[in-house]
Amino acid sequence: MNRPSRPPTCQLCRKSGHNASQCYHLASYAATAPSEEHLAQAFHAQCQLDPNVPDWTSDTGASSHMLPSNSTLPNATPTQGNQPSTITSFVSCLNKEFAIKDLRKLNYFLGLEVTYTPHGLFLNQSKYTIDILNRAKMLDAKPAQTPLSTNANFVSAGDPFPDATHYRSIVGALQYLMIMRPNISYAVNQVSQFLHALTVAHFQEVKRILRYLKGTIAFGLHYRRPTHTTLIGYSDADWARCLETRHSTYGYSMFLGGNLISWSAKKQPTVARSSCESEYRAMANTTAEIVWITHLLQELHALPQERQTILCDNQSAHFLTQNPVSHKRAKHIDLDYHFLRELVAAGKLITKFVPTKLQVADIFTKSLPSSQFCASRDMLCIGPPPFSLPGDVR
Repeated sequence: MNRPSRPPTCQLCRKSGHNASQCYHLASYAATAPSEEHLAQAFHAQCQLDPNVPDWTSDTGASSHMLPSNSTLPNATPTQGNQPSTITSFVSCLNKEFAIKDLRKLNYFLGLEVTYTPHGLFLNQSKYTIDILNRAKMLDAKPAQTPLSTNANFVSAGDPFPDATHYRSIVGALQYLMIMRPNISYAVNQVSQFLHALTVAHFQEVKRILRYLKGTIAFGLHYRRPTHTTLIGYSDADWARCLETRHSTYGYSMFLGGNLISWSAKKQPTVARSSCESEYRAMANTTAEIVWITHLLQELHALPQERQTILCDNQSAHFLTQNPVSHKRAKHIDLDYHFLRELVAAGKLITKFVPTKLQVADIFTKSLPSSQFCASRDMLCIGPPPFSLPGDVR
């Protein structure tokens, strides 16, 4: 007897928690996707760094760029841009080939909720957060002030956790939640490193993250209309953070016009022999991200006139970027040294020192006390919605 065929699934939908029927619709769309010729007629040009972003430049020199739309999906892909006439032409071209529906302003997309404010946008995932808490049976848990306690230590030794599938399901959901909650990136990064060797202590830390989310369900990212277009990156590292491998943890955050556009919290792949080395490697990784963003903005004809800036709270690492004589002490990080130093020498990049209390990327490298954590969270423009809801924690 032949078994009925099972509809294929989508990795994005699996991570975001969408059901199988929605994945089936995605698979159905793939079978009827527009041909390359149709897309070529609609797109005209594509960004080299991100082929999902069409790019036009009109005869007047005006630039138009947006995220393409296909509304045959159960949750329509958003279409946004800076020239309504170009968007209308794009949608009309696609409408000739297959049925689409214009849902107007974006309000909800794959768990992401969009609220329009007089000053910009507010993006959050409150419904998805409630779903995670329900799945973990922690909707009635006591809220916590921070995702991790300051004395949290992660090691492989300990009593094994019996339900590995439940642990991995919750952690996977938390990884998707980081899209609009970068302030939990460090905590989720730590609990994700032990998916192969779970312990009861690790699950207690996961529950701590969920308790923090319980008290900040409606929190999200605020995006305000910028008054400037400066691109600034904050770079930080915590030397030898891992107790078992002594690898350092590094993180960065990128702001364009004062709005957070990119961030990361990762463990460095090699052991650093000094805090200066770990900080300098973090700056090199931050620089690579800034270079990529700069090239993308250049393609979109939106490159800021000001030089890009990296802020670091380590005096020694900052000194290395400014003083070529100190190269003798940097031979063991030779490639990172030349990559960063050449950009600074060419005047394409500025490095500055920033005090630790103003180091936004600190939240991506370690568990912070409550007051410092809240200050960093505010600097990331993460907070409650711009309106009051029953039960909100402020």
